[in-house]
Amino acid sequence: MSSKGKLISVAIDFGTTFSGFAYSTLDDFKQNPAKVFTTTWNDGQGMITTKASTAVLFKPDGTLFECGYDAQIEYAALVERKAQADWLYFSRFKMLLFHQNVTTRTRLRAENGSSMKALDIFSAVIRYFKDKFLNEMRDKVTNLSLERIIWVLTVPAIWDDNAKEFMAMAAEQAGIPEKSLRLVYEPEAAALFCKHTSFSSEALSGKKGSIFTRGSKFMIIDLGGGTVDITSHEVNSDRRLDALAEPSGGPWGGVLVDARWQNLLEELFGADVVNELCNDFTDKLDLDRDIEVKKRAIKLSELEIARLKLPPCVMSIFTEKNENVPFMERLKGSKFEVKVEYRRGILEILNKFLLETYIDPVSNVTAHLQRELSRRELKDVKTLILVGGLSDSKIIRAELQARFPGYTLLMPEEAAVSVLKGAVIFGHSKAFIKSHKLPYSYGVCTNVPFDVNIHRKFLKIQQSDGRIMCSDVIHPLVRKGETIVVEETTRKKLFHSPRPGMRHIEVEIYKIPQDIEPGSVLYTIDCKRVCTLNLDVQNVQNDEKATVSVQMHFGGTRIEFTANEFGTENSVSCKPRWFP
Repeated sequence: MSSKGKLISVAIDFGTTFSGFAYSTLDDFKQNPAKVFTTTWNDGQGMITTKASTAVLFKPDGTLFECGYDAQIEYAALVERKAQADWLYFSRFKMLLFHQNVTTRTRLRAENGSSMKALDIFSAVIRYFKDKFLNEMRDKVTNLSLERIIWVLTVPAIWDDNAKEFMAMAAEQAGIPEKSLRLVYEPEAAALFCKHTSFSSEALSGKKGSIFTRGSKFMIIDLGGGTVDITSHEVNSDRRLDALAEPSGGPWGGVLVDARWQNLLEELFGADVVNELCNDFTDKLDLDRDIEVKKRAIKLSELEIARLKLPPCVMSIFTEKNENVPFMERLKGSKFEVKVEYRRGILEILNKFLLETYIDPVSNVTAHLQRELSRRELKDVKTLILVGGLSDSKIIRAELQARFPGYTLLMPEEAAVSVLKGAVIFGHSKAFIKSHKLPYSYGVCTNVPFDVNIHRKFLKIQQSDGRIMCSDVIHPLVRKGETIVVEETTRKKLFHSPRPGMRHIEVEIYKIPQDIEPGSVLYTIDCKRVCTLNLDVQNVQNDEKATVSVQMHFGGTRIEFTANEFGTENSVSCKPRWFP
């Protein structure tokens, strides 16, 4: 295969628990959009997967050593030799971008207690996937140029602008040029995959039929390892997708199931036993892998018996902590009596207890869906499509089928990699997504004439021209819930400098989580600043105020702000990177 005249789309799906990359050529896409190539990963125990564990290992000097399963295996070997002291191992760190206001100075704590810049960790993983793809392609493509590659990075739709820009910065630091990078919302990538694939007959409920006919409305529910990410769409006349509502969701993914497993083990053996087990990296890794397999295979019957292989150290730790009291003796009188057995390293437990590990994601997701589907904008949505790794769970599917009987419930084949493969397709056809609904309002910091009946007294100021003004008032550019046509919509408004003759103007842009009702007053102290445009004015007289045009452009999943000196070519731009 020659790279001449060809374009390759490479997607990197950076997940909380599992990550990977996939690709296709433009010729592949034209012949069959669903023809996407993935790489296989070996967990070291014979299990082959299309994504690897989100784990990374750095040498003592801070250089990358391994990623994925290999990082786990190599770190376990270091621990066995007691040689891990200066090595930095990280896993499941993506949720940092959801829970924290991350900056370029944010550091993550490694397994050994040391720390490293979060940006360096994220960029190292992206670089690893980038380089692995390029190495695999060397034998298949002659003279492959980076300029012929479109790189697509998946991001949750519910992330804020700061987190998305952080990921873009990490990609750029990893050697991916900004002009070659696209970000795609994970559920929207899955929707694109669903357009070109078949649905699993096992997961179907309700009426069957094509969901990509004109006027069709559906909701994509991406059940991931960290977050549940939801978008709702209508197919328009040119078969592109219009957003029906702003993205929604929350931190209700598979990690909540893992937390329940941890609680279950603590109830069985005691928190002190589990805490000591967690200090043994190798045994804890083996247990986590077995639990991951069991999570996917849990049956729906409460009376089934599930079997979990325990590391040998569990019982020795238990015996030490409980003064030689037998394990089965400890369970007498508890809710586990007669329902749990331990035989030759195998824990046999009534399936009822394992079903309860799904309580948190099920309750959070179903409550949220009930609220969302009751919205006026979504009243005609009757098709729910499940994607993501957690959608493989029969428990999740059964609960949603039971609680939403009037809806058609669908799940595509290969639901766990639908985001990854859809992101590859997106690289060839980004126009598939026509519009978004804004999840936030945005505005500019301004001064307005002070009104004693409206404004806060402590913001009252007197300008050099004697006028009494209220400072730090938000003037809206766009409102939450507005429809934005991707790559086309631009909002532009004119502002004047506070004083005549100003040669430098700072335009502060703020983000507001709620809608800005007409006539309402919002102040900067109630909002979050996302960027500042510093404009040096060139053509203004000492006795006149400068006129500045502030523009907001929506390019796919990213936003760009521009301040332009009116009537000139003088302008500055920035993306919402409020972190230093």
